[in-house]
Amino acid sequence: MKQGVKDADAAMKRFLKGQAGKPDYKSKKRSKPAFYVNYESLSRREGGFHGEKMGFVRTSEPLPVLPEGMGYSNMKYSNPRISFDGKYWYLAVAYEEPCIPVPLTGESIGIDLGVKKLAVCSDGSVYENINRSGIYAAVYAEGLRICCANFKDL
Repeated sequence: MKQGVKDADAAMKRFLKGQAGKPDYKSKKRSKPAFYVNYESLSRREGGFHGEKMGFVRTSEPLPVLPEGMGYSNMKYSNPRISFDGKYWYLAVAYEEPCIPVPLTGESIGIDLGVKKLAVCSDGSVYENINRSGIYAAVYAEGLRICCANFKDL
């Protein structure tokens, strides 16, 4: 209950500052059942998790392990929400993951983005387009030429 009031207060503050639209209240008809779980009582257990007032809940996948050491000993899961889609229950949690620095090589490249090929880099590597719009690029170009030719005749 407390978290619901906090969420409503934050939504109204964003609305009054002009950062968001008017907050809508949940309707029992059109909203999926979802609720907040106290993050301080949420703990990872073998085969599931333990939550306040719910007890042990078995899950199909284990919760991610929070990193220990390097100042991360007091990490907790944040903003845990449980939702129901009509068949399955889902637990959504957020947590911080330590940033691992990647060594820079000092090399710079140019990237050409296109329709037929997704990207062509100056080092010669070519990345194919994952959607099928590249296949239709020639058909589109031909249709455009025919349309322009017909337009010139007018």
